[in-house]
Amino acid sequence: MTLGGTVDAPEMAVSSGTIQGAPAQFGDTPLALGAATLRFTESGVFRAPLTPMIAAGQSFVMRADEGAEVYVDKAFSNNGAFLKTGKGTVVLNGGGTIKLSGGNKDGKSVPTFAEGGDAPATGYPAGMILNGKMVWGREGQTVNITGGEFWIGAHDFLNEDGTPMTGELEIRGGKTTTTDFIVVGRSHASYEINTVPLRPTLTIRGGDVTAQQFILGWDGNAKMNLVATLNVHDGAVFRSNGRFALGNHGNGGHADTLEAVVNQYGGEIHVSGVENLNFGYVGGGAPSARATYNMYGGLTAVDGTSRKVVLGRGDLLERRLLPSERGQPDDQRPHAQHGFHERRERRPLAP
Repeated sequence: MTLGGTVDAPEMAVSSGTIQGAPAQFGDTPLALGAATLRFTESGVFRAPLTPMIAAGQSFVMRADEGAEVYVDKAFSNNGAFLKTGKGTVVLNGGGTIKLSGGNKDGKSVPTFAEGGDAPATGYPAGMILNGKMVWGREGQTVNITGGEFWIGAHDFLNEDGTPMTGELEIRGGKTTTTDFIVVGRSHASYEINTVPLRPTLTIRGGDVTAQQFILGWDGNAKMNLVATLNVHDGAVFRSNGRFALGNHGNGGHADTLEAVVNQYGGEIHVSGVENLNFGYVGGGAPSARATYNMYGGLTAVDGTSRKVVLGRGDLLERRLLPSERGQPDDQRPHAQHGFHERRERRPLAP
């Protein structure tokens, strides 16, 4: 269903299919959304109260078309899974507590999207950013992800124009909690399809973020053309209560095409649990993936009882940014995209 004008009704309910329009067209009418797709065709502020009417085993999709930047103005509570698609950007701007997801359905398989816009019935974890960008973390905001893993960039989906999908998440502040894994690049970027590496990215610019476990690049015994990236900035605190794996290459395969890069520009990273901090994590006796950990500032603490750092295959680099490099975008700073392939001599520390 495409909105022809601004909705003027006491309430609106969509149980399946797609409802689409400009954010302003929804007005202030409360929207009850089932296993369906909420599609934004242009930029704007979505002010309508949103109530996902799905259970833990169901999902709904939020899509922002290319070029659209959409501000979701109110908090919502979702008991099922959340999937972000579309090349555009969705900003969760509601204050208070947002329950982004609360359940999953067979997360190890691949979701199938229906032409009519219905959300997939299976093949998803608690949440996925399959395409485009999401932003959250305003002051006083808490985002909770429960009921399963949360993936940023997953599988091998293509846009209508044939370009590959990948995801990005930027957290600017507030508090983010999860009850399971955060995975950046999950079974993502098949080498046979992607001639150029895909770069799913998690950027934490502020706030307090907790994952029960964290994996930066999980290839699942496949040949992936992938550079999974984590950026941490001043004012941010990132905690992993379990595994912190850079390049989790499980069960054999082609680890040489999977790369994981951490750029720590400031803030704090705390790792606890049994496995602690793994560079080029090895699963099932497989050759390790490539990993690079760039420390330009801040603190990284291995807090677990075993206090173990495993260097499977990778680099640990520590260097402060030079004055000329400060204030540059993440993708223009040194090491941000080159990682394992390009070793640079350490320069004298800047004052």
